[in-house]
Amino acid sequence: NIKIMKRLLLTTAMFLWLLGANAADIIVLTNNTRIDAKITEVSDTEIKYKKVSNPDGPAFVIKTEQISSIIYDNGEVQTFANHSNQQTANNEQTQPQQAEPVAADPNQKKNTIQFNPQPSDNLKYGIILGYVSKNIKATGYAIQGSFLAGEVDAVSPAIRFGFIANPTYKYGIGFRSGVYMEYAIEKDNVQKSNNGNRTIHDIAFSVPIQLSYRYELIPNLSFTFYTGPVFDLGIYTFEIYSSSHSDDLVTEPEGNKYYPNTYNGFNALWGVGGGVQWKQWRLDIGGEFGMMNKTDKTVNVTGKWNKPVYISVTCLF
Repeated sequence: NIKIMKRLLLTTAMFLWLLGANAADIIVLTNNTRIDAKITEVSDTEIKYKKVSNPDGPAFVIKTEQISSIIYDNGEVQTFANHSNQQTANNEQTQPQQAEPVAADPNQKKNTIQFNPQPSDNLKYGIILGYVSKNIKATGYAIQGSFLAGEVDAVSPAIRFGFIANPTYKYGIGFRSGVYMEYAIEKDNVQKSNNGNRTIHDIAFSVPIQLSYRYELIPNLSFTFYTGPVFDLGIYTFEIYSSSHSDDLVTEPEGNKYYPNTYNGFNALWGVGGGVQWKQWRLDIGGEFGMMNKTDKTVNVTGKWNKPVYISVTCLF
């Protein structure tokens, strides 16, 4: 019996030793993976362990940030709550963040480039006064005298006075129009009778219909360019003759052979010009050139009526 008791005690001791030798710690990772291990060292940042299946094998190291909890062989459980919170915070940081809308500052200027915006002033209309030269480029027989008298390539001066409308819109593009009265006077020594002299008076109206472009270089200083058709309407022409043998004056308030009657009707020209503007004052220089032939059969003169040069000053408001 004593031998039997010794064998039972020895068997029980060996069983308990084997049971303790095979006891394992369970490492639960954050991805729910379980590792049966024999933990040999624990620190704040890592765990060292050996595999239960190979206790004499190499030691492994795993970071605590990968571990959710450890169940030791004696039943004790260690959790890594701080890590879980940190992991949650890390996951939140990896999510794309949406920027909160920022209230627009009404005082902040737009950071955009604007090429030639609408001019800063609002001057659209004006009164114009200037000088105009009238000229005919013609072929055929021409008598002695001036442009008004029908001489080829002669020039007669005229005064221009009237109203202008020149509004400017976005990017400096605008429209130019108005109504001008042009008054021309010319004297010559053509003999009507008794070796007399002649003075010719002419009144016409001119209406431009043109496109314009204005560039404001700096506030109050800008440059303007324009082009487009101009339409003339002759209103009234008269001549006054004086005789060297008499003080009597003879007036003929009609167009005559010396001044082509066709001009007293209608004439179409193409105008080109430009100007410089300082505040409400503008100086313009340009020319207007006939697009249709004028013919006076009485003196066989055919050609285009031009205004090769004009200079004007405009007061805008």
